[in-house]
Amino acid sequence: MSFWPKECFVVVHFTTAHPRYDVRIFRKELESLPDFGISPKLIVADGLKNELAGSIEILDIGKASGRFERIFFKPYQMLMLLLKQKAKIFHFHDPELIFVGAILSMTGRIVVYDSHEDAPLAITAKRWIWKPFRWIVAASFRSLENTVAKRLAGIVAATSKISERFLEINSNVEIINNFPIHREFLGINAQDRQTDEKKICYIGALSEGRGIFEMVSAMENIDATLILAGKFDTPELEKKVKDLKGWQKVDFRGYVGRAEIRTILSECTIGFLLLHPEPNYVESQPIKLFEYMMAGVAVVASDFSYWKDHLINDKLACFVDPTNLTQIVSVVNDLLKDDHARINMVGLSRRWAAERFSWETESKKLVEFYKKIVNAYS
Repeated sequence: MSFWPKECFVVVHFTTAHPRYDVRIFRKELESLPDFGISPKLIVADGLKNELAGSIEILDIGKASGRFERIFFKPYQMLMLLLKQKAKIFHFHDPELIFVGAILSMTGRIVVYDSHEDAPLAITAKRWIWKPFRWIVAASFRSLENTVAKRLAGIVAATSKISERFLEINSNVEIINNFPIHREFLGINAQDRQTDEKKICYIGALSEGRGIFEMVSAMENIDATLILAGKFDTPELEKKVKDLKGWQKVDFRGYVGRAEIRTILSECTIGFLLLHPEPNYVESQPIKLFEYMMAGVAVVASDFSYWKDHLINDKLACFVDPTNLTQIVSVVNDLLKDDHARINMVGLSRRWAAERFSWETESKKLVEFYKKIVNAYS
C-alpha cells in the first residue's frame, strides 16, 4: 500500500562501481519506491545483461576490464544511455560519475548525488594510489566534487557527518542512513542459539584496514569458530591470511547473499567489527554494526569515539583497540564464558537498533525528498 497517492514518475539510479543487487541501492532504495507509487529503473556496468527484476528494469552497459576503463571510459558510455532515458529524477552513487551528473544537470535534468562516504577522505586511504600523491588527489577531487554538488538538485548523504560537509555548499541535503531492513531480522532469537558450539562472525569486505589479520590471528587463543563471509581485496592478501595459525579455526564462506547472511547471524553469538582508525572509518556508520544488533549478535567493535558517543554506548557493545590482539582475545573470551551477561547486552542492543536504526523509516524520508525536489522544479 502506498503512503501517498500515486505519483507516476520514474526515478533512474545509475552506478558503474556497485553490483546490480547492491543492498543500499537495490534492496533498499529501489525496492522501496514502488510502494510509494514511483517507478524505479537501474543502470549498471556489471556485464550481466539487461533484466526485469520484479518491477525494476535493469539496463547493463557491460563490465569494465579494469579500474582504468571503469573510471575513464564507462562514465561516457553511461552518459550516452542516460541521455536517452525519460525520468523525473536521475540519482547516481559513485564519485567517478561526478562529471556525468554535472552534464545531466546542465541539460536541465533533475540530478541527485548519493554520497555513501566522504570520498576525498576515502582517497587518502587508497593503497593503489602512490602515497605521496594521495592528499593531492583527495584535495583536487574535493574541489571538483564541491563545485558540481553546488549545482545539483540535491544531495543524499549516508551519514550526518557527510551531510554537514555538503550543507555548506548545497541547502538541499537529506540524510538517508544506510540502516538495515528490520523485517529481515525478525524471528532470530538470541536465546535459542547453541552455547556448546561457539561461533563468531564477520560479514563484509576482507581487507587489512577492516581488521582481517587481527580477526584471524585472535582465533589462535579463542575456543570458537570464526565464520568469514566476504571477498578478499587481493589474492596476495588471501594467501597471507590463510597462512596464519588462526585460519585453522575459520569457516570461510566467500561472498554470500542476503538469505545466507541471515543464516550466519542466526548461528553466531559474537560479531567482529574491527575497522582500523583510518580517516574514512572513524566517523562511519557501518551497516554491519546495526545488522549484528538487530540479529541479537554481541558486537566487538573498534573503540572509535564517534561510535561510542553518537551511535551506541558500552552497554550495547564491547569496544576494543582494533590493533590490540591481547585485548580482543580477552574481551571475546569473557563474552563467550558469560552467557547471561551477553544475552542481556544483546537484548538491550536489539531493542535499541529496532527503535533507532531501521530502513523502514529512511525509505519514507527518501520519497519525501524526491517529492520536494520534483515540486521545486515543477
